[in-house]
Amino acid sequence: MKSKTSFYSKTWLCNDLRAYGWFGIVYTIFFFCMMPLPTLLSYSNDNYNTNYIMKIFDFENFFINIVLLTLPVLVAILLFRYLQVVRSYTIIHSYPYTRVQIFNSHILVGLILLLVPLLFNTVLMIIINTIVGCPTNNMFYLSWFLKTSVLSSAIFIISSFIGVIVGGSIWHLVFSYIFLLLPVGLIIMVLYFLNIVVYGFSDSYYSQANYLCPLIINNMSSFSVGVNMSIIAYIIYIIIFYPFALYLYKRRNLENVSSIICFNIFKVIFKYGVTFCFMLGAGVVFCYWYRNDESLIRFLTGGLVGAVIGYFLSEMLLQKQINVFRKYKGLLIYSLVIIVVVMGFKLDLLGYEKRVPKAKDVESIEFYCEYSHRFFWNSYYSEYDTEEMINSIIALHTEIIKERPTEGNAINISYMLKDGNSIKRTYLIDGIEKYDQYYKSLFESIEFKENHYALLTNDQENIYNANIYPDSLKENIIIKDPQELKEFISIAKQEIIDESYEDMKKSINLARINFYGNSKEGHNITLDVQLKSNYTKLISWLKEKGYYDDIVILPEDISEMAITTSYRYEDKEDIFNRTGEYNYIYIKDKGKIQQILNSRVNISERYDDTKDMIVYIKYNSIDDIKTIRISAERAPEFILKQ
Repeated sequence: MKSKTSFYSKTWLCNDLRAYGWFGIVYTIFFFCMMPLPTLLSYSNDNYNTNYIMKIFDFENFFINIVLLTLPVLVAILLFRYLQVVRSYTIIHSYPYTRVQIFNSHILVGLILLLVPLLFNTVLMIIINTIVGCPTNNMFYLSWFLKTSVLSSAIFIISSFIGVIVGGSIWHLVFSYIFLLLPVGLIIMVLYFLNIVVYGFSDSYYSQANYLCPLIINNMSSFSVGVNMSIIAYIIYIIIFYPFALYLYKRRNLENVSSIICFNIFKVIFKYGVTFCFMLGAGVVFCYWYRNDESLIRFLTGGLVGAVIGYFLSEMLLQKQINVFRKYKGLLIYSLVIIVVVMGFKLDLLGYEKRVPKAKDVESIEFYCEYSHRFFWNSYYSEYDTEEMINSIIALHTEIIKERPTEGNAINISYMLKDGNSIKRTYLIDGIEKYDQYYKSLFESIEFKENHYALLTNDQENIYNANIYPDSLKENIIIKDPQELKEFISIAKQEIIDESYEDMKKSINLARINFYGNSKEGHNITLDVQLKSNYTKLISWLKEKGYYDDIVILPEDISEMAITTSYRYEDKEDIFNRTGEYNYIYIKDKGKIQQILNSRVNISERYDDTKDMIVYIKYNSIDDIKTIRISAERAPEFILKQ
């Protein structure tokens, strides 16, 4: 009769449960006190706190999050502590059980201790919900149990894997958390390095890196976009690290019990992994701490210092001695490899920096241009798929690669190719005038304007009024007469369509217009447009209807102006009492006041134009003093001469 060999041992399972069962009981009581008990108490007081329960089950409770991140590691340390002690290691492996049975028994016990308390309290919450009837759905609790189970299992399996390869409980604890944080930290530092060394490297990958780290528990939130990505990542961790840990457990030797790392291959990985992480970390620190200078030279300088520290520190830990400085050959080989890799990136051997897809291969383009904030009130990522826009963006991209600017306004380009692949690039553009011809073709296109002015794509019948908010202290104007509103919308749309790039550059924002209406789905919508100085037809219509003088600042509204090239906080009343510390230019002439108003800077330019002048305005009708900014490039001649 053939013998049947189980993959775990009932004896070991029962022994571990007797030894560590108290752990599961404490864990169960903790969750009972944090979830079912407050719920029952709130029902008894007729004061059910939905927000409290939602925060618990949406991973917003600090104490529960800490427990979920620490208990799996502690359970792994308790169950595999015998591997770090020679006597215990020898005795346990002398029993008539296979290593597979012993290892799997510990894994099963760990999962029981971690998952049964979660299951018990989840079932209890569902029972309470069913009997009493609370506003949350039972699937909400089941979803929470699934997420916490996957999270706890992933952390426990990874920590068990660490326990197999290290030789000490303290190192087990330290390396567990280092390893759990390593994926996201390493990826972010590598991306940071690539962002410096590779021209045009897109930084859009940063936001996805944290889904790889089990310790970033907010990724599991039911309201998080990345919840599915996180669960999949944790399941992959379990699938990879469980068999790997079992394989290593079967091959772990008694001779290496006292070593920090018990496998030679992992000693090499540890040494050069520490060296690599220290190199990247020091490079990032050097760039950030020294005036935020993200130059390659500064990164490599910091990287060299970090690599030396990391290499010899890892040698000291592995050799358990300080005198390791003669073993520098490995560092030299490592440095040579890094130099070759960096030179490969700088020489663009893979053609990454010069790659621009052909228009015929592009399905659509997601495009964002920070410079467009100067001219478009709503400026964000937009997708384009017309031949005209694809050709215009590719032409701009080609010119950027040719000029290789490194400072200025951000541009993000993401190509979706017809073959299913994508190309993403990020650039900083200086010397805007160099790219005027490309911006002209982009900003004047109907598709670009429609993506930034929702008014163009909404039917007039869906809009019920327009509010004009002056950029001054005047009251807002409401246009709701159907005939006037129809005319106003029609003229506004035509002004936007006809506006040229040259007009955008020299126009002044006089007021903000909000069109209020309902979408086709019945939702309330607000459509933003700027009333610009070059919208002559719209301004003529406002004057004809008698609205214009109530919207814009007129010279007749102003008593006096004070102009300075430097801003400093002081009592504004002192400025006009001639006691200010700066030399001001004072203007009362109405004609000159009008010239100054015509030199104003657009709202969106007020924070990025370093050549602005500050203008303090004293109004006739109010006591408060307001400020505007005027462009030094467009300032009247009489100001520049003073």
